[in-house]
Amino acid sequence: MTAMTVIGSIDFAARSVQAMTVPVKQFMLAEAPDPGTLLDFPSGGETREVPVPVPFLPGMDEVEVGAATAAIGTRAVERTTDHPGPAGTSATLTFTPPVAGAPVGLLRIEIEGFSAGNEAMARSLAAPGLALFWPPGSAMAQTDPLVAAQALHLLVSAASGPPFLGVPHFPMPGAGGALYGNALGGCSLSATRASNGAVRLVLTPQGAAPPLAAVKLTVVRLAPDAPRLPNEGAPVPWRATAIRAVWQLHPAALKVEAALAGGGRAVMVAEMPGDPVRRVNGFDFAAALRGLARPAYDAATGAMDLGLALRVTATGPGAARLRLDSAGLRYLRRPLVRPERLALRGAAVAFALAGAAPGLVPDALDLAVDGTFLPERLTDASDDTPHASRQGLMAEGTIRLARRTSLTPTEQALPIARVAVFGRAAADAEVLLTLHAGDVLRVGAPLGPSVALTLLAGETASWHLAPLATPLAGPLPPVVWLVLAAPRGRFLWHGAATNDDTALLSGDGGGSWTDGAIRPAMQIAVREPEAIPLPLPLRWDAAGQGQASGSGGTISPDAASGEGPTFRRRVLLAGPSAAAALEAVAQAPLNLAFACRRDVDLAVSEATFAYNPWAAAAGGTQP
Repeated sequence: MTAMTVIGSIDFAARSVQAMTVPVKQFMLAEAPDPGTLLDFPSGGETREVPVPVPFLPGMDEVEVGAATAAIGTRAVERTTDHPGPAGTSATLTFTPPVAGAPVGLLRIEIEGFSAGNEAMARSLAAPGLALFWPPGSAMAQTDPLVAAQALHLLVSAASGPPFLGVPHFPMPGAGGALYGNALGGCSLSATRASNGAVRLVLTPQGAAPPLAAVKLTVVRLAPDAPRLPNEGAPVPWRATAIRAVWQLHPAALKVEAALAGGGRAVMVAEMPGDPVRRVNGFDFAAALRGLARPAYDAATGAMDLGLALRVTATGPGAARLRLDSAGLRYLRRPLVRPERLALRGAAVAFALAGAAPGLVPDALDLAVDGTFLPERLTDASDDTPHASRQGLMAEGTIRLARRTSLTPTEQALPIARVAVFGRAAADAEVLLTLHAGDVLRVGAPLGPSVALTLLAGETASWHLAPLATPLAGPLPPVVWLVLAAPRGRFLWHGAATNDDTALLSGDGGGSWTDGAIRPAMQIAVREPEAIPLPLPLRWDAAGQGQASGSGGTISPDAASGEGPTFRRRVLLAGPSAAAALEAVAQAPLNLAFACRRDVDLAVSEATFAYNPWAAAAGGTQP
């Protein structure tokens, strides 16, 4: 028995492929410590590309982009400058950025062989974990404390102007000084003393230092019994064997483009100034990706990847980190070049939809169906789906075949517009069909003229419809017989084996009749004054598997949803209930068959397969 998977008919204005959420691939975990790709720009002006990985799937008609997000952040790089020792009480440290206007900040100052000179008073310098002392008249530091040593402070200022950093810090004088905090600080100091008395100092600004490319380093002293503000300190000549400044350099600006990989077409999506307030700026590049997706697809034929990228250019030296957050894409295939028009006249009508490529499983199939019910319908006793067997009765020469059927009281008052038989011509044949009166046992007089069909020989049985030139008007008897003759050629009227007397056979042109032992399939269509909607089932199978392997099923028990006489509907296959039908598309074209006991003029105006790039291929995983 065929597997029946009811998926359902969807309101035309409701769900469709376009209304479904586009699958989104998340590339980075938010909790990662420093996610993204580090990009170096040694000289500035370089361009770096980071791929936006999307698998290429062949045979598609459209790439639909629903979302694309990323973030870019500048990263500082270090540059060092070496400077001569101080000239008197100060040393000037300068750095010329490679690109004018590039943001530069002081990261630290390293002083080798520091000495406070030969002063007539004792001096001291306090650093965390180490206190240094210079005796009067000595340039050699010691760690033994000295009485009445005057405290040394190192001040950092712009090339011209007051200091903005000081270490050790200056406490605010006065009884209420603690309420205001330090007068000057913002810098940390580390100090080491070698066994030969050589001192190494490292000054590190705390927090963000002003963007300066030139600073002046000054040393002052203050008496321990009379704390003063920085401007009241007495400058002290000092010495150093070497001074090195380490500068922090950001790109002057970052430009981000969505692009075709390998230097192709690009669209600007974000800009970030150098040394920004926010270290990471998120941006959306979905709009740019929509314009690039089609040319990327056309250029990627035969490739593994779609070939999209984010391209970053820095106008100055530095580094950046690009974090690709998400990309939401799906492929669409539209297998119908033009609307598929189907005329349902009692028999099921099928058509095939081919998927994108073998092995690719779609997420959904979206159909748009337009139709009009007609006044003709099958009688209640007419056969619907013929038996699968190839048994039948043969009509040839003087052999006549007859099949009995009944009409309801309502049908007896309606005109008969068409008859149909199920079978095949074993040789090119002329077939005559005639409706007769009669009872349950006997064939009576003809009710009207015969209808002739000219058939070519064929191997496959099918429905053969014979419209009546003039409808057979009522009142009609409750029992009618359809008599079939083949004056030329041979016709096999297919049906199921039976022990009843619903079919008769005559070998003498209708002079006498015997039981046929086969009930051949037949239909009678009557014409009603109003085209009342009837169920319009839509079924599927793939590569003829529906009946044989049980892999077929019902997509919609009524694709018209009871609307009529004219209707327009959408049918959507999606989700777990549609899995069997969608998986079959990866192996063979999907055969869709409409059937109705009322005549219907149908048009499948749209058909769209939707594919998830990361899950369509065998072994793919849903993002």
